[in-house]
Amino acid sequence: MKLSEKKNKHLRIYEQLVEGILQGHYESGKRLPSDADLAKQYGVSRPTVAKAVLELEKKGMVERRGGAGTFVRNSRVGKTSKLGLLMTRLQLTPPDYGDFVSLYSTVVSQMAVAASDSGYVLLMNELPFGDENELVSRAWEICRQLIDMQVKGVFFMPLEVSGENAAINRRIAEAFDAAGIAVTLLDRDIDAPPSRSRFDIVGVNNEQGMFELTSHLIRKGCRRINFASGKVTVSSVFDRIGGYEKALRHHGITPEASRIRRFEILPFTERQAEAERTAVRHLLENMDADALICVNDRTAALVIKYAPEFGIRIPDDVKVAGFDDEAFCAYLPTPLTTMRQPSRIIGAEAVRTMLSRIQAPGMPARNVLVMPELVVRQSCGNHTTA
Repeated sequence: MKLSEKKNKHLRIYEQLVEGILQGHYESGKRLPSDADLAKQYGVSRPTVAKAVLELEKKGMVERRGGAGTFVRNSRVGKTSKLGLLMTRLQLTPPDYGDFVSLYSTVVSQMAVAASDSGYVLLMNELPFGDENELVSRAWEICRQLIDMQVKGVFFMPLEVSGENAAINRRIAEAFDAAGIAVTLLDRDIDAPPSRSRFDIVGVNNEQGMFELTSHLIRKGCRRINFASGKVTVSSVFDRIGGYEKALRHHGITPEASRIRRFEILPFTERQAEAERTAVRHLLENMDADALICVNDRTAALVIKYAPEFGIRIPDDVKVAGFDDEAFCAYLPTPLTTMRQPSRIIGAEAVRTMLSRIQAPGMPARNVLVMPELVVRQSCGNHTTA
């Protein structure tokens, strides 16, 4: 975990330095700030900065001059060698369970490495959590910046926003497309099923993964299985619900609409303990279920955290499962059964898909779906962890 965290930090600094060079903040022929100054600026150790600068040196963007410092070379990174990233979730951490690198940070780290290996630079941007209008405004601002920077392609994870703001995803994707910029969607489509946009999508096979997870609980003897989902439903969530219902039917159980419990998910992205507790209480009250599948691991983590306050024992009273296999899942008070997203494979496939799209822009849209892996832990009654 520590090694991944360090790798994540130096890659982030590397990408920010690259962006600074591309935007002219660090001018060609001029000296970069010292490692000590950069370490202070980014709040990291000097060895971490040194690793980031070494990456710049390997790519021919800077050169070290003995006794003089590190200088920016005439950049060989032209306008066609930049790729953009527009997504949230990079900094999400689970509630009260330590400082873990998130799933999507690992995906993006792999994307940065794969892009670099192919002669491209990945420019990363962070979107704010909290006010939805601020999120939408910032996303559009970044969209315009990436267009102005003449990036060759953009990896875009559609925003999870409510109905009145839902048009922002199509607006962003079509703005890139109109500017001649290739678009690869991450995790989900900009359209809800059964519609399908004309952009490539790279992610995990949500439907099949949820089919496998639900089937596992049924094999454990569960027949009354609830599904916990946020009120904002994106295509990946539609697919997970579809896989859940498909598994029920496959095993002779009729899906019941009342077992899909929707709730306000905002407390899981902003730390509001009382709102979290209330959301979980509403989720669990009058549940009449022997298992609860949560749309993601963060939701499941909060269920595990607060269930004892309401007299519910996991897994004795209700089995709980999540989806994603975030790094904290094995360290919860009751380790979580979940579906593991192969994050590094997803990152590599995203870059491969983007590069092929750049080379052949007229190809039909593709779904590149990676199979997740069932990870069985104690939250569903298993006494061993994985």
